[in-house]
Amino acid sequence: MKEQQEKIRVLDPHIILILFISAFVFGIGMLMIFLERKEIRTEGYEFIIFSVEILMLLLILYYMRTVVLSREGCTVSWLFWKRNYKWEELAVIREDVWYTYGKGGSIRYQGIVFSKYAVNKKKKKYTTRMIVDAFPLSDCFYITFDEHGNVFSYKLEKGKKQVIRKMYVNVREKMKEWGVEAEKGEGIKEEEKQRQYDEMIELRRQQRKKIQSKGADCTNLKEYQQEVIKIRDFLQITMVILITVLLIWTGLSAEEGERIPILILEFLIDAPLLFFSSKVVTLSKEGCKISYLFFKKMYKWEELEIIREDYFPSFRDRRSRGIVFSKRKKNKAGYIYTTREIVGSGHILECFYIVLDADGNIHLYKRLAAKDGKTKLRKVAVNIPQKLAEWGVEMEKMMKYTGGTYDL
Repeated sequence: MKEQQEKIRVLDPHIILILFISAFVFGIGMLMIFLERKEIRTEGYEFIIFSVEILMLLLILYYMRTVVLSREGCTVSWLFWKRNYKWEELAVIREDVWYTYGKGGSIRYQGIVFSKYAVNKKKKKYTTRMIVDAFPLSDCFYITFDEHGNVFSYKLEKGKKQVIRKMYVNVREKMKEWGVEAEKGEGIKEEEKQRQYDEMIELRRQQRKKIQSKGADCTNLKEYQQEVIKIRDFLQITMVILITVLLIWTGLSAEEGERIPILILEFLIDAPLLFFSSKVVTLSKEGCKISYLFFKKMYKWEELEIIREDYFPSFRDRRSRGIVFSKRKKNKAGYIYTTREIVGSGHILECFYIVLDADGNIHLYKRLAAKDGKTKLRKVAVNIPQKLAEWGVEMEKMMKYTGGTYDL
């Protein structure tokens, strides 16, 4: 156990996603072989599947790099190539954040970048992006971890029964224990500035709400009287419907022999989209219910250990305001769930969220009585934080930006 603590082995974060895509494409290839045996025409698709598999294999080889950290230094290995570095030999040890395709990318990574040299051959200082995009066999490499500084690995414990356990190691704490200091990168410094700016904006927004609450609009009165609020993401539903219609049209427009394989492939793509777009969160005074098609789960408010108002990246925007819910407060590593972990959790019936507008409202369409006595479909705003407070539901607020999540 001591040896496991003194050495930390970190894989490239892309490798798991690439392996998953490769397995998915391989399954489609096996489906094509099955259809061909059933005398269904699949000419041309075998070449596409084979080309994608070759591309996935090349990506696996490209990202098959392992970094091992220890008290003496770090070791970088790629297949049969290996190189050792002592800590004093590394000119750059920098903790930073970066995105998939530059600052506007969709996926945020946090970790530490390393480089043997401070400048490249053109005498330009190594930035975090240059180190991340460097060739695997160069003297530039990096590791990623979660917002707490943890990396995890699976260890095989031998005993009466061989058990695979998920182990967490905090890289920040380990490097401090080893006497290794990591400088702060520009990405982290920018997020600290953004945090201060968001604190100021949130303070002004709260002050404006206090002023507006004295003369609140009564158009929302009927909606506030409703004891059940059903929340759907109509934008996501609309986009998925358009994608579904487009896929069905392209499948039916194919030639006679190619129609069935194309429709099967499009169904495999569209089915997950339809499933996740069917999400409905129902709030009431007694509790809340999360449902996907026929899968439903009802919680009383006291059964939810996390009810948190926060900002997080969502389907609509990289910085959406909303409320996250979780049945459990801590993950398997013993840390409190961050907002990002809840939003990206695969336990869709235990960790879920709703997206609000900038003022904390959701917009519903209700039939309300007009002055002429007829009912008309009107767009009504409901302030969810106020409604939860009215029901006596305690909610924590973490509205301060600290890099991907908003903490107190």
